[in-house]
Amino acid sequence: MISQHSDNTTPATAAQSRGVFHTGYNNDMTGIAPDASLVSTRIDWAIYFYEAIKAYVNGEEIPQDWCKGMGDGAVVMTTLNEAIAAPGTAEKVAEVEAALADGSLEVFDTSTFTVNGEELTSALALDTDGDFVADSEEAVFDGAFHESLFQSAPYFTTRIDGIEWLNEAF
Repeated sequence: MISQHSDNTTPATAAQSRGVFHTGYNNDMTGIAPDASLVSTRIDWAIYFYEAIKAYVNGEEIPQDWCKGMGDGAVVMTTLNEAIAAPGTAEKVAEVEAALADGSLEVFDTSTFTVNGEELTSALALDTDGDFVADSEEAVFDGAFHESLFQSAPYFTTRIDGIEWLNEAF
C-alpha cells in the first residue's frame, strides 16, 4: 500500500507500476492509477471560506491555523474504485467514515500503534536541554493523538512504528 500527502501523481503511478494499492490525497487518482488507486480524501475548502468570510463580515479575526474534519464536512472521501475493491469495502468505508465523523473512532487511537516500541504518551518534542522545540500544545490525551486539534500542520516529530518514510527530510 502506498499512501500520500501531496498533490502530485507520483505516488499513484508508483503504486500502479508496482502492482500495489494506493490511497490518495486531495484528488481522485483513479484516472491516473485505475488498477491501484482505491480512494482518496480531499479537503472541502468551502467550509473554511464560509468561516473566513463570516468572520470578516462580522469584524472578527479570520482563523489562520484552521483544521476541521469529517464531522465538520471539511474532509470528504472521493468515490471508491469498486473495480479493484474487495467485496464489502464500500460498506466498511461508509461505516468508518460515519464513525470518524461522529467521533466514535479516532484515527490515532494510541492503543493501536507504538512509537519507538512504546505507546505514545506525548507528541511534544524536546531538545537536548529538555526544552520544547516543536508542536506547542500537547495533543495526546483521552487515549488518542489528536493530531490536528491545535495546529493544522502535521506533527512531523511523531514517527509511528512500521511506517516506512521515503523522505528523511524531517
